[in-house]
Amino acid sequence: MAESTKYKILLAEDDDFMIQLLSDAIIKEGFAELFVAKNGEEALAVFKKEHPALLLVDILMPVKNGIEFVGDVRALPEGKDTIVIILSNLSDPHHTEDAERLKVARYFIKANTLPGEIVTEIKKLLGIS
Repeated sequence: MAESTKYKILLAEDDDFMIQLLSDAIIKEGFAELFVAKNGEEALAVFKKEHPALLLVDILMPVKNGIEFVGDVRALPEGKDTIVIILSNLSDPHHTEDAERLKVARYFIKANTLPGEIVTEIKKLLGIS
């Protein structure tokens, strides 16, 4: 990708504090155009319109949860290889199994992860040095 081209990232998160925290950290780095959706249905509509390279997805969201949203994305031809990072406070084995089944690249527990760590992982997954 050209130096001036920005990667599209979709943040599917319903918590305003987390949205602000992650948005600030990602935008500050200057490598991404960030889209935000507050529920899984809205996220799916944004995905279909923007075709982001990477998804940051919370599991517990209203209307449609993050696992359902990622499942819907994986069912689309353009979503089969999209990079997905789960951001959650749930470490339930069922959720981690769902994440593995849906080929999620990383699963972060929000309470144990700093925004800078997430940005570093995003850059690594996108091949940005």
